[in-house]
Formats: sequence, structure tokens, C-alpha cells
Amino acid sequence: MSISSSGAVPLLSNQAQVLIVDDYADNRLVLKILLQLWGTFVLEAGNGLEAVEVVRRELPQLVLMDLSMPLMDGFEATRLLKSTPDTMHIPIVAISAHCSDPRVCAQALAAGCVDCIGKPMDLKKVEALLRTFTQSATKSE
Repeated sequence: MSISSSGAVPLLSNQAQVLIVDDYADNRLVLKILLQLWGTFVLEAGNGLEAVEVVRRELPQLVLMDLSMPLMDGFEATRLLKSTPDTMHIPIVAISAHCSDPRVCAQALAAGCVDCIGKPMDLKKVEALLRTFTQSATKSE
């Protein structure tokens, strides 16, 4: 992952709130630094159970969800969030090394994710999703 591809110029005019969910703190840190450079306010969770709690409390504009985690995986957390009226509108993007497998992506989409990004991440795709989902959420508020 190269942070220099988009530079340090914020790509968002508002401070979008994005939740990063990953059981590896180093993965969260790298993505957090990048998103903050882009002008995003970052929330973090280390597993699906924490993610559900944070989403219900903070109502972020976008969730970047790892799929393989302890306590509650990303599939289950996504299904739970999508079945709750207060959180069902929040877009969730699966981010996993397993997303290169079309079956895993299909499972993530079936659970309620709006997209699936593999690791290592395509930064241009992350940037495009961030623009799409955080700016459309801001307009609808």
C-alpha cells in the first residue's frame, strides 16, 4: 500500500466518519493514516462485535469491514447491521485478502456489503468508494 499515490491533500470537503474494522492493529493503523490524510475522521474496531457496538453508537457514513476476525466475523456483523433499521442504510465494504476469491465476494455481497476489496488494497478503488459513499451520505443528511 502506497500512501503517496493521492498525496496529503484532503479529498473530502467535509470530515466524513469512517469505521475501520480489522483484528490486526497494524492494518487498521495504515488505513487510518491514509484516511486521515484524505480528510476523514476514523473510528476503529478490532472485531465484528465491537464494530456492531461502534456503528450503533456513532452511525458512521461508511464501514470498511475485514471478514475474518475473532468473536464475530465480518459476514455476521454485516448481516446484523443490515437487519437493524437504524444501521441498515450504512454502506459496508468488505476488505479482505480472501476477496480475490469470487465466492468470498459473493458471500460478502449476500451478507449486505456494497463492495469487496482485496488485500493488498487498490488505493484508487478505496478513494473512489470513500468519495461515493461519504459524499452521498452527507447530501442525504
